[in-house]
Amino acid sequence: MDRSENESNAIRYLPRSVAALGHWSCPPYSFKVYGLSDLGMAMEVGDLTQACSLAAARLEDIQVEQGQTYPGFLIYHKGSAGITLQVYWWVEGCILCQDHVRLPYDGEDPIAALRPHVVGCVWELAVVNHEKTAWQGTMMFGRPNVAAYLQSWLPDTTV
Repeated sequence: MDRSENESNAIRYLPRSVAALGHWSCPPYSFKVYGLSDLGMAMEVGDLTQACSLAAARLEDIQVEQGQTYPGFLIYHKGSAGITLQVYWWVEGCILCQDHVRLPYDGEDPIAALRPHVVGCVWELAVVNHEKTAWQGTMMFGRPNVAAYLQSWLPDTTV
């Protein structure tokens, strides 16, 4: 890829708002739910309902260990071109698992072939970074405390 092609694919960084939307449980998973959106695109009650329903459907086929619980976080990203749902959960004390789905408003995903390899966009990674730090501080240093992890939120802000 030459420099001119890279520049033509670059987009200008515009901040997104991030807000803690509460907790959602889909046993054996327990999630903190974040809303991430273009400034000016409000989150609605139906957005959270849609996110949780979609996450539950995607999680039901994942093999879990009997008796285990899986804390994590969910990011519902309402962007300018579509909605992205990122679901993350922790396993074995230090491994972050992920599932995500993209729902373009126009039905066309320009990077559909790459989608299984996508980690997240620059705005979502700000939430992931906070969650990694929260996990380390509440679960890996001293005595593990799931309740403290689930109460450790990225403050409502712009990223």
